Amino acid sequence: MIMMGLLMVGWPSAFGQDLPAQEIMRREYFVSRVKDSKSAATMTLINAAGQQRVQRVASQTRLQEDGVSQMRIVRFLYPPDLKGTATLTVEHTERLLRKLLRVCVD
Repeated sequence: MIMMGLLMVGWPSAFGQDLPAQEIMRREYFVSRVKDSKSAATMTLINAAGQQRVQRVASQTRLQEDGVSQMRIVRFLYPPDLKGTATLTVEHTERLLRKLLRVCVD
């Protein structure tokens, strides 16, 4: 337990770097990019009256040609009234990074 505390206290200087928050955010953003991925999720939505509604989705993410931006499609599989509905998200990383950095500075 003491060793863990020492590691945590010494973390920034352990690598000889004291990085500003903006640089840490930028590095984390770029390291989290993957070529492609697939996932599935089940969500249970509960309203104020305690009624539950279950939704199942499948998603696929693909890295765009710039090597940073991603495209993501999420398809609803269940319930029947949502089945076949999908959302497509296309990132424009340059704009997103500017927004992230602006939020960090503010």
